[in-house]
Amino acid sequence: MHSTRSDTRDFILMAGPDGPRLPAVPALDGLRGLAVAAVVLYHAEFKVMIGGYLGVSTFFTLSGFLITTLLINESARNGSVALGAFWGRRFRRLLPASLATLALVATLFAWLVATADQRATMQGDILASVFEVANWHFIFQGASYGDLFVAPSPVLHFWSLAIEEQFYVVFPVLLVLLWRVSKARLRVIGLTLGALALCSAALPWIFTMSKDRIYFGTDTRAAELLLGGVLAVVLSREPVRRKLALVAHWRVSLGVLGAALLFLQIYWWWTLPQASAWLYRGG
Repeated sequence: MHSTRSDTRDFILMAGPDGPRLPAVPALDGLRGLAVAAVVLYHAEFKVMIGGYLGVSTFFTLSGFLITTLLINESARNGSVALGAFWGRRFRRLLPASLATLALVATLFAWLVATADQRATMQGDILASVFEVANWHFIFQGASYGDLFVAPSPVLHFWSLAIEEQFYVVFPVLLVLLWRVSKARLRVIGLTLGALALCSAALPWIFTMSKDRIYFGTDTRAAELLLGGVLAVVLSREPVRRKLALVAHWRVSLGVLGAALLFLQIYWWWTLPQASAWLYRGG
């Protein structure tokens, strides 16, 4: 129980050579590892992991949680968020690996592996990936993630990175604005993020959208990131932090709930094919 209390109470910013950062939390690293395994096994066509694509949703929610926690803590410590520094850190962390991957795709894959159809669309796919709009590019192309095992774009997986980068650009601005205009800051931020998550989940019910439009869309996937943000806000509130630090049954209850949700998530990874209709209507 000691580790749970420490993780919750001490989940604050640490100084780093590249700006503020969050401490390592082994539980979150473990969850990330499980999600990686699910996605890899899905792409390797392991039949026991037909729902492994849902590991991406886990990444989105983790990203929303971690980024929101970082921004809230930075604002609480310094009185503001240095947006330019935040964006610089995000791009320095993600851009080099992305460009290296795209360079390999543009050379080795194009010469040695690509089909004629893949070569015909590769330039547009790579440019969209460089500018972090790959998901919208594939939507306008009419691409389907269900064609992953046929002859997909070699950079099809950049759709999820594009959504995260778009989130990193827009979300901090929203958070800073809410922080400035509200006195009950965390409460208003939490309610706003929750409302936006509900709106995102409701979009497929309100508008006629194909499954691929829902799957690739930033607006339709935003709920997953925003729910992570809501959780970060809840855990950042002082009454919640105090109860988690001092009241044992709160920690036990949350631990049991977390374990149950983890097993449910793993069950879905095993059993939910991508064609499951309910996933695209608020699932």
